[in-house]
Amino acid sequence: MRLEQLTYFVELARSRSLHKAADHLFIAHQSLHASIKNLEKEMGTPLFIPSKSGMTLTANGEKFLAVAQNILSQIHELKLDFSLSQLANTTDTALSILITPIFDSIILSDIINVFSKTCPNVGLQIAEREGIDILTQLNQPSPHPMIAFINFKQEHDIGETMHFLPLAKVHYIILVPKALPLEFKTDFSYEKLLSQPIALFESKPKTSPCYKMLAQHGQVDLMLSTNSYNTFRNVLYNGLSIGIVPEYALLNFENNSGKLNHYRIPDENFFSTLGILVKKEDLDCPSIKLVLEIAQHTVQSYHL
Repeated sequence: MRLEQLTYFVELARSRSLHKAADHLFIAHQSLHASIKNLEKEMGTPLFIPSKSGMTLTANGEKFLAVAQNILSQIHELKLDFSLSQLANTTDTALSILITPIFDSIILSDIINVFSKTCPNVGLQIAEREGIDILTQLNQPSPHPMIAFINFKQEHDIGETMHFLPLAKVHYIILVPKALPLEFKTDFSYEKLLSQPIALFESKPKTSPCYKMLAQHGQVDLMLSTNSYNTFRNVLYNGLSIGIVPEYALLNFENNSGKLNHYRIPDENFFSTLGILVKKEDLDCPSIKLVLEIAQHTVQSYHL
């Protein structure tokens, strides 16, 4: 039995769908199915009951889930402890983090809070950059280790010197002011979507994954592109346009959910990948290893 199998099992138990779990794990549906079957064979008992409504845990599956979650939690704590031990023997005093404006979210705050509490002696230097500028800065000399949280299509060329760690497959949400007589839950089409003025949370929208994917389906009536949350919210709350944001950015609108309806774009090919970009030569840096572990664990807790 491998830790990988436990991770796959826990994710399938959570999502109850082979396709959704495979998406979240960045593996093929067939690979996940084979891994679960091998795990059931090794345990000598069925762990799931497949049905039209999804994958349901058996009684033994429920027992196994509790054990698997406990093991994975202990492994996570050990990884943090090992990273901290390595940090104690290095001269790392600062870590530079680059973020795209749209990722200035609750998730990032949680990652930073955990890192700061876990490793208070390493100062964080956080800077916002447009996605197109992040690669340029990462390739420049820096006095401190540097990583970037970025959201893009994985086929983007990042070069031979970079490593991309995927954290979550990100689908997109249409935000519709309740003042507008629009709904996309039962009546979605790109023709209908693109007939509306659209606001994007991007100051350079034509380089963003969302804009490029929209443009594949027709002309985009781009009313607003901004990296100011206040401006973006005001335009939507006043019913001037609809907005489109990555799914994780929806967390920033929870306190004002009464003013907006939201609909996921029902196209499995309309997605980008949220992840961490880092120089390959810095992968063994203790502070970076610590951030990678915290980020993976935090994103998993949000079930994106």
